[in-house]
Amino acid sequence: MPPSTPAALARFARDAVWSTALLLGVSLSQAAPVISQAGNLLINGNFESGMAGTFSGIGSSALSSWNQYANTGPVTSSWVTSKVVDGTHSALMTTNRYDGLYQYQSLASGTYTLSGWVYVLTGSVNLGLAWNGGSNAAFSVAQAATGAWEYLSITQTFTQTTNSYGGALVYGAGPGGSFYADGLWLNAGSTSTSGYAPSRGFNPNAVSVPEPGSLALVGLALLGLALRRAPSFG
Repeated sequence: MPPSTPAALARFARDAVWSTALLLGVSLSQAAPVISQAGNLLINGNFESGMAGTFSGIGSSALSSWNQYANTGPVTSSWVTSKVVDGTHSALMTTNRYDGLYQYQSLASGTYTLSGWVYVLTGSVNLGLAWNGGSNAAFSVAQAATGAWEYLSITQTFTQTTNSYGGALVYGAGPGGSFYADGLWLNAGSTSTSGYAPSRGFNPNAVSVPEPGSLALVGLALLGLALRRAPSFG
């Protein structure tokens, strides 16, 4: 018998929404808030700030506080919303080998860890750490396309000798690269302190959260159907 009291109706509505989610095979977990950037040495490492349009060539990129470089070229950058790991935006790059994004800052000699997520469409990509003004660099393993977000990390100890500038690189590892990047994090030390690290339970490949309004409408439709069939007790 359909529910006839307000409390029972509320429970029925809730159960209808959850049942609809189960039937559609989706998750009702709440979307995670934007992860705090406290402790991240990068500015705009989560790419939540940028500019519309596609930026080409050497110089400023579409991502605020990041520049782009073309060693073999061409290189383009875009600030997009189509694929993200957290927040609302990510970087979309087209590259060849050693082309991509970089962010330099004054870094003391020592050990640093850079990490982040990439979603490769074509070609391959790696993360890198540069020092001595960019005259020295080390790179993570190259990541090819898998149809999912992949986590990359590199730890490097270096001594600044020519100047103190260095920092993060997000470069194509071969020709014909196209990839998204998001959730980049740089910190001192040999262990990442990133809130985006898988060791902290972060997983951008989990089932995407459906539009709440869509599920609510389906649930209300089920509720309405049941109430139409409820007998009158007047």
